Amino acid sequence: RRRLNQASGLLEQFCESHPQHELAGSARNRLATMLVEQGRAVLQATGADDKQQAAEQAQALFKRAGKQFASAEKQLLEQLAAMPKLIAPGDQDARHRKQRLSADLAQARLLRANVDYELAATYKPGSAKAKKHLSAAAKNYAALYETYRTRAVGLWARLWEGRSYQALGQESQALGCYRDLMELADADETRAVKTKATRHAL
Repeated sequence: RRRLNQASGLLEQFCESHPQHELAGSARNRLATMLVEQGRAVLQATGADDKQQAAEQAQALFKRAGKQFASAEKQLLEQLAAMPKLIAPGDQDARHRKQRLSADLAQARLLRANVDYELAATYKPGSAKAKKHLSAAAKNYAALYETYRTRAVGLWARLWEGRSYQALGQESQALGCYRDLMELADADETRAVKTKATRHAL
């Protein structure tokens, strides 16, 4: 936890000092990811006597992470909008930069959806607040799947959509998500998500 705190502090300092840097969006993604990891660590280290306090600390960290993912998404969209829609065939640097920004944007959107899933775990299973966050997560994952259904981020969003429905007790919806993934053509890039979908379906 100490190292996570140090690393997130350095990233936060970079984002504040260089808000217009071309890597600022990527740095915010990493910062938010570390905040999520800190929240998970707080929950895992919880003793029987301080569960409520740990849950509140984790909630604060997850909410901070959500804000950072939102900021990263906004910044990455602005950077992509500033680039030409058509890249000259010989301009490999611009092509690679646009691909990196697009990948960072997709990651920010997926991880932002994950925040609701993580928040649900800080509340009593089956409670209204847990269901609220799981429903929000499922909705956001579904939107990501529609946007990126032919890319890895969309397939992983479909898996997490299924996991959200499963946590809500909505088994038919969950199985529908898993079935979509299980029916994918077998390939190196789909094997991992197909395996996980099969495991959850079972």
